[in-house]
Amino acid sequence: MYKGVIFDLDGTLVNSIEDIKNSMNRALEKYELETNDLDFYISHIGQGLLTLTKDATRNQKVELVYQELLSDYSDNYLVKTKSYPHISELVDRLSKKGIKIAVNSNKKDEFTKDIVNTLFKDIEFVDVIGDRENINKKPDPHSANEIIEKMDLDKSDIVYVGDTDHDMQTAINAEIDSIGVTWGYRSKAELQAANAKYIADDVQELESLLIK
Repeated sequence: MYKGVIFDLDGTLVNSIEDIKNSMNRALEKYELETNDLDFYISHIGQGLLTLTKDATRNQKVELVYQELLSDYSDNYLVKTKSYPHISELVDRLSKKGIKIAVNSNKKDEFTKDIVNTLFKDIEFVDVIGDRENINKKPDPHSANEIIEKMDLDKSDIVYVGDTDHDMQTAINAEIDSIGVTWGYRSKAELQAANAKYIADDVQELESLLIK
């Protein structure tokens, strides 16, 4: 059984893609740029909102659109965003078993913390870390290593759970195990190609891997 679990947020704990799409498209429309469909955002999410803006704008008016996106999203990041079915119950069970849990996301830190505090209230996390200024985002292991230090566990007792190749590479860089989940924004094949140690197709399978 793992004694510590670091979760990614978007595509792992919560489905946030509709709110991201809607805010980005409104920002694009304001600056008379072409909007994108849901599949575009699913395939490009994962490296933070600035990188997503560059992709969504095709590198046009990036700073203007980015600032508009942040303004819009700050008011709308919990309109349709919800935890995936059964995932909050799993996180709660892990916490009650004494397993240390944390969140590490490339979403801006303030959004990450508020989403976790809102959708996973009353659940104790060792730490919740999003994208912060002057600190490299995933797959750089800086934030994951901060969490590992706070967990005060052997790395062999900690696992990283995420839905993208960046999450799997973060685990590799932090020298911990990884579990790729297929209900998020990347396919099983992509997770396997990213050297996920394990793959979980549903929450029940994830739980069995965590407490095996």
